[in-house]
Amino acid sequence: LWSFELSAGRYTGIYRMRIQGKGSFCNGRRIHVSRAASMEECLIAIGTSPYYKELAEKNFDLFRRLFVDCQDVRRSGSAARDLAYVACGRLDGYLEQRLKIWDFAAGMLLVREAGGCVRDYQGADLGATMIGDVLAANAAVSTVIRENYL
Repeated sequence: LWSFELSAGRYTGIYRMRIQGKGSFCNGRRIHVSRAASMEECLIAIGTSPYYKELAEKNFDLFRRLFVDCQDVRRSGSAARDLAYVACGRLDGYLEQRLKIWDFAAGMLLVREAGGCVRDYQGADLGATMIGDVLAANAAVSTVIRENYL
């Protein structure tokens, strides 16, 4: 049994997610990634890689292209929160470059156990990578983003 608690900042709710071998759970209910199949259906979370300002031009070009094609983009500033929201279908995807493993490891497990994909920008498994470019979504959205935007 593994537990993950996420405080939603200024919001009052605490979301408890547990993984018990096969699946992710939120407050006792099984969760799943979204079923979105096209960008027009998607709400995408972005991370700006704030410690790597040299990536700004490339990142913001990517964010603009995503914004034009999807419903909207969001930036919470928390990889853990965004990955948890992908796991339970509140977000359809999340991407950020050069994340540290301690920022994405727990969320990666949640997304995978909820039926999603978490890979690097080239589609490779992140494994125990200490720093990675992270793309998380369901299989269809992950493929669309990787093939058309990255």
